[in-house]
Amino acid sequence: MHASGTPADKMHLLKHPVFTRFSLLCLLARLALAVGMGYAISALVTRLVSEWEWDNTAELVRREADDEIVHRIFADTTDRERASAGAARSRRES
Repeated sequence: MHASGTPADKMHLLKHPVFTRFSLLCLLARLALAVGMGYAISALVTRLVSEWEWDNTAELVRREADDEIVHRIFADTTDRERASAGAARSRRES
């Protein structure tokens, strides 16, 4: 309604189509941007998580190797002698 109290003749909602070429073009542009951004974000997150998992795996292997080395250094000499005797015995049997 205008300030004069009469309805606006120029703007009737029922006379204007909802789907025009411009509205469909805007919708398609938004969909294309959404798909492109979704793909880019998915690829980046996948790569970052993969690198993070490899870093964690490498750190776990390093820690396990360090623990094994420390265990061998501080192992009781009788354990080492038994292990070397068992290895020698298995070499002779094969």
